[in-house]
Amino acid sequence: MIRERLREMGLDRPLLTPAQAAAVLEVGRPAVERLIREGRVRTVRVGRKVYITAASLERLVEGGVPAAQAAWLALRLMERAGLRVELFTDPKGGGFRASAGGKEALGVSPEEALLALAEALAKEEKA
Repeated sequence: MIRERLREMGLDRPLLTPAQAAAVLEVGRPAVERLIREGRVRTVRVGRKVYITAASLERLVEGGVPAAQAAWLALRLMERAGLRVELFTDPKGGGFRASAGGKEALGVSPEEALLALAEALAKEEKA
């Protein structure tokens, strides 16, 4: 839904300004600033400018679980399964690397790395 709206508005890109996010959501800028303060959308700072990720707007509209909460739950489940989870910065490409049970995963944030690791481990279980 959000992706289609972004294409219609000519804003099909991964990062949006708060004003662009407000236009997409059809709300005022103060509402978007409140979403940022509450941590309900993911932001990226480039210099002094703050951008909102299009993916976080999509999750917001779809009613998904916040990434931090999902990553915390995934981490607890991996630990309960007896896995030793390691999380560290990735010196090669920036971002973060998570590893456990012989699997590794990358992400631009610690949450994304943990969620990617949980997904990789879950795929292994299915096989």
